[in-house]
Amino acid sequence: MASGSAVSDPSLNGVSSTPGENEYPSGFPQSICDEVPKEKYLCSNCNNVLNKARQTVCGHRYCLACVNWLV
Repeated sequence: MASGSAVSDPSLNGVSSTPGENEYPSGFPQSICDEVPKEKYLCSNCNNVLNKARQTVCGHRYCLACVNWLV
C-alpha cells in the first residue's frame, strides 16, 4: 500500500498529495496504492480501500460510511 506520506511542495501551500479521510468517505480508490491491495483491505460494499474500517461478526469488512448506509 502507499506509504501515506505527503509529497512536500511549497507551491501547494499546505495541500497534501494524499487524499484526506473525508475526501473519500466510503473508501479510498485502489489507484492510490503502489501495489494492488489484498482483498482483506477492501470494502465488501464499495470495493475500495477501507476508510475507518469496521468488521462484522461474520467477517465482512466495510468502510464506516458503507456500513452506516447498509444499516
